[in-house]
Amino acid sequence: MNKKLQDRVAIVIGSTSGIGQAIAETFAQEGAKVVITGRRQEKGDAIVKELEKQGLQTEFYQIDVTDPAQCKALIEDTVKKHGGLDILVNNAGIAQAASMEELDLALWDATYDTNIRSYFVLTKAALPHLVESAHGNILFTSSMAAIKPFDQQFSYGSTKAAVAHFMRMLAVSYAPKGIRVNAIAPGVIDTDILANAPDGYIQAIVDGIPMRRLGKPEEIAKLAVFLASDDASFITGQQIACCGGSSIL
Repeated sequence: MNKKLQDRVAIVIGSTSGIGQAIAETFAQEGAKVVITGRRQEKGDAIVKELEKQGLQTEFYQIDVTDPAQCKALIEDTVKKHGGLDILVNNAGIAQAASMEELDLALWDATYDTNIRSYFVLTKAALPHLVESAHGNILFTSSMAAIKPFDQQFSYGSTKAAVAHFMRMLAVSYAPKGIRVNAIAPGVIDTDILANAPDGYIQAIVDGIPMRRLGKPEEIAKLAVFLASDDASFITGQQIACCGGSSIL
């Protein structure tokens, strides 16, 4: 059976839980050599161990994406070990709701450091290697907050809007060099972040989604595989909402 990402080297940032973990696992199932990244060594090692039982090629690299030196080392160490890099998935992100009165500069800066500054550092380090690949590809995890405003999401929403436009700028600049760049804007996805939601909160969200359900991490992962594969060979510079129809409301 022909796998869509056979033997491609992929780094998935922020992949020890949720959407990132689903992307990393699905990439591995599609034949990629996947570098799983995150802060939690124990969690990363556990994911790798489980995937190795399935005969999949993965490894864990511990990283704090707010440290540019660690970001650059991740890229260089991956290329040195595997001989190149084909796919970079920028998926790290933090979100904390706050009114303008409550929002302080520390939270604003922390959100920007993780959600867009790290993407810049990682992408800049990866680009020379992606140019050398026959399958150079960059994916960004954006958000519905990049498409429409949400109350008290000033720092998060503005970073995701920045991610969307950064993606488009990269797509225009690097299409002539064979690199495709796209973003996925997930809707509300059923991950651990919702585990402690108050009673009625999730149902209220579901009631506002045209498809009347939450998204699944694997649905985002399947879209990521498509965009990273040759099936999407003429697609670049696009932000694709995977949201059960929420973006049209």
